[in-house]
Amino acid sequence: AAYYSLGLAYREEVADVRVPVAENRAKLRELVDRGLRVLPDDPGLLALSAHVARYDGDIKLAEQRFATARRKDPSNRMVQRMYSSFKLDQSYPEEALALTRRIREIDPLNSNLYVGTWSCYMDLGNAKEAIAAAEHYREIVPSTNPTGDGLIAMTQWILLGDLAGSIEHARRYTISNEPARAGTPSWLALLYYDIGDLQTADSLMERGRWGSRNDYEIVAVDAYRHLAHREIEEARQVAVAALTAPK
Repeated sequence: AAYYSLGLAYREEVADVRVPVAENRAKLRELVDRGLRVLPDDPGLLALSAHVARYDGDIKLAEQRFATARRKDPSNRMVQRMYSSFKLDQSYPEEALALTRRIREIDPLNSNLYVGTWSCYMDLGNAKEAIAAAEHYREIVPSTNPTGDGLIAMTQWILLGDLAGSIEHARRYTISNEPARAGTPSWLALLYYDIGDLQTADSLMERGRWGSRNDYEIVAVDAYRHLAHREIEEARQVAVAALTAPK
């Protein structure tokens, strides 16, 4: 169980873009190999071994390993969730959605499943169902959790082009004069840059710079900030520096 739990942590760091794949691939491979020597039929470790194959670029082998893990324990929700994420990443949102629906039938109060459902509908371009999934998420999490509003804001912005509606939900992420906090995503600034409110956007950018856990997101918004201020060469420098960095 310890090998499996630590392996999940390594995988989540990659999924959340906290660390590059290359940084955790070797650690995950060693951990899974050690765990499988103890329990060669453990479905969780087998599913993690599928992720190792995926990181190696061997999608066929990843599918085979996922199939083995699912056959060993068809009711294992974590294995099914990992496979659903894998299918979504491989651009099969319909298959990922079907898997997520089956998991939700036995675990209806798992909020992460509604985020997965939202992701599938976003890939499918279905704004109505994406917003419905976000609303379901809001129903089962504490009222202080702003993620549901963030999902709705992103749906309205990306799929519907509704900047006004998106900003209305996005505002719930942050309160005027409130200290910066980790829950303030840097992408909020983009909404205000898009409507030309540079002062608000710059303020949100600084809050996001402090609170974001994803360096790549900060770089993207920072480049956009320079563009909004007509600083074309500065934007180019930020983007090129990011693209040529070791990570």
